[in-house]
Amino acid sequence: MGIPAYKKPFAWAGKFLGSLGPVNPLNARTGAAEQLELEALISAVTGKSLLWKTLALVSRTEPRITQEQLTVLQERAAAQLRELEGLLLRTAPERFTHNEA
Repeated sequence: MGIPAYKKPFAWAGKFLGSLGPVNPLNARTGAAEQLELEALISAVTGKSLLWKTLALVSRTEPRITQEQLTVLQERAAAQLRELEGLLLRTAPERFTHNEA
């Protein structure tokens, strides 16, 4: 019995993120690996945001899901995305510029 097809991308993403080790963009080293870590975080938050949007659609017919809760979660994800994207852009020169000592 294998993994259902719709779960395979999530399994792959989990395996990939797990292989990155502790993801701490505020204590980033330099180089492409750190770029990938930031991009992985951005992808994860984007996925979470899309989940909240999907649940917002479901909430129209599902009384257990309130629009107010989802609005808070969507706003939080949007703020996280802005922060991560800003961090990615502000720190890119440090990751990709090699200063000779």
